[in-house]
Amino acid sequence: MVDKYTKIFTFDATLQKAMYRVYGGKCFYTGRRVSFDEMRIDHIVPIENEGKDCISNYVLTSSFIKSQRDGTYTDKFGISAKGLNDLLYVDKVVAEYNEIAINSKCFEELIEVNQYFREKNITGKERHRLRQLFMRSLKSYKIVREGKKRGKVYYDREEIIRLLSQNDTKRKSGLGNYQIHNEGE
Repeated sequence: MVDKYTKIFTFDATLQKAMYRVYGGKCFYTGRRVSFDEMRIDHIVPIENEGKDCISNYVLTSSFIKSQRDGTYTDKFGISAKGLNDLLYVDKVVAEYNEIAINSKCFEELIEVNQYFREKNITGKERHRLRQLFMRSLKSYKIVREGKKRGKVYYDREEIIRLLSQNDTKRKSGLGNYQIHNEGE
């Protein structure tokens, strides 16, 4: 978890996503729309003026405005811009950054069910039987992306491995009714 004073560099991908979302894709200085590719993160107080690499000292701008602003700084401007940024954006950027970071970690541990079947070359009836086994035995996470009507079902990778190893033992002892084809077999 980060706070507004945690050292984070401007090239951090999570920071860029968080700032773009919170600022609504608009330049702090001009209010004009900026594409994600054109976006730059600017230090309100430059490093050479004892500015810090942290969310409380960053604003979203365009590469053009950033290039025009480089080297121009006054204490009066810095105090005004920092106060406005703190009031409107900083806490929201911190919250969005932490949310993105947490969700990214969750997705590392989850796998979409069809992706799992493709990775393991599981097809046909075997796929259907495993899907039924997963639905009965595992906690699923249905995730619907923005703008989509249907979601995808995700399962915890480690839980799948645990369940399949238990059922593989049953299959070998004659209690299971399906086969698992591992890569390389």
